[in-house]
Amino acid sequence: MKLLREMNGFEMPGDARRLIEGVYGADPFDDIPAGLQQQVLNADGAARGQRSLAELKALHLEAGYRREGPWLDEDIAPTRLGEPTTTLWLARWRDGCLLPLQGDSPDDPQAWILSSLTVRQSLVSREMPPEGIDAETWAQHKAALPGKGRWGVVIVLTQEEGSLQGHALGPENEPRLIRYSEQSGLRIDFQHGSKAS
Repeated sequence: MKLLREMNGFEMPGDARRLIEGVYGADPFDDIPAGLQQQVLNADGAARGQRSLAELKALHLEAGYRREGPWLDEDIAPTRLGEPTTTLWLARWRDGCLLPLQGDSPDDPQAWILSSLTVRQSLVSREMPPEGIDAETWAQHKAALPGKGRWGVVIVLTQEEGSLQGHALGPENEPRLIRYSEQSGLRIDFQHGSKAS
């Protein structure tokens, strides 16, 4: 647009070369202040890296679905670029049964969806099954969740100190205290300080 304003219009084909060179031949840093040039390079590099990753992970329809290729581990097939996320399944115990926070039946998929939210994996990565429950029993309780709970973290909440609270682990197995209320939402407390999601 700058070139068109400077030229006060154009004639074809006589001005074609000048217009093309004005767009593709110009130094991209001419219009960028010197103090911002490194940030522009960083942003451009990040965008190109994400584009390359997207091209690598793209499923080529003409090749059909195969067990080999970019999606070897179907548990992790992100549809968005950015920091990895995980689903938190907010649950509660009642009469020895794992129930969704927003429902009364462990077999209600809609209640599990209404009881879920997404957080960055850097905040919460792994679940902490309630004390006294072995791995096999825990897996049986999770069987009613979407995907049998494999693609998320189940947080069993109990009423404590005026809010619902549960426990989980961070990416380096550091404990997290999860607090939830319908009024203020989710809060993740770290060993040293806290962050709201």
